[in-house]
Amino acid sequence: MAKKLFFVMMIAALSTGGVFAEEAPPVEASRAKNTAAVTVGLIGVEASYERSLTRNFSVLADVSYSNVFFVGDSYTAAIRGRWYPWGKTFFLDLGLGYGNTVGLLGSTAEFVLLILTLGLVRPDAINDALRVQGLLVAPSMGWKIDVGKPGGFVIPVVLGLDVVVGGRTDVVPYARVGVGFSF
Repeated sequence: MAKKLFFVMMIAALSTGGVFAEEAPPVEASRAKNTAAVTVGLIGVEASYERSLTRNFSVLADVSYSNVFFVGDSYTAAIRGRWYPWGKTFFLDLGLGYGNTVGLLGSTAEFVLLILTLGLVRPDAINDALRVQGLLVAPSMGWKIDVGKPGGFVIPVVLGLDVVVGGRTDVVPYARVGVGFSF
């Protein structure tokens, strides 16, 4: 009897093969590695490329143009480090780069001068005198929302500041919503 039981167990073990638990895909595979995006706001536009390094960290390169109430403007190019605290959609980032701007401080001064001089002073002369160019420090926060499953279209929503430090400091706030593609 013991020989028959042993023989049946051996045949069953050999015929069924191995039984293994199903493995989940790695966490890194649940998110696309690359994202190219164009975001547009009421006062600006930005083009960016993002490369995910880990689930929580990525690196971006971006160029942007912002217009402050049609009086001042800002051109920037930056490299950003982005942190996803929960590894999902919400992020905080900090960018360093080059900025050329007539931001809030310069725009306000330009607007007041235009009103006080009744428009007699040439706006370009004021704009050139108030322009700041130099180191860009750009903190921001936002959400990168996947449309459908991970990989494919995304909707980036970004709120931030462009702070340009040159001979003096000027600030350009922005809020942008756009469309991007993750791959």
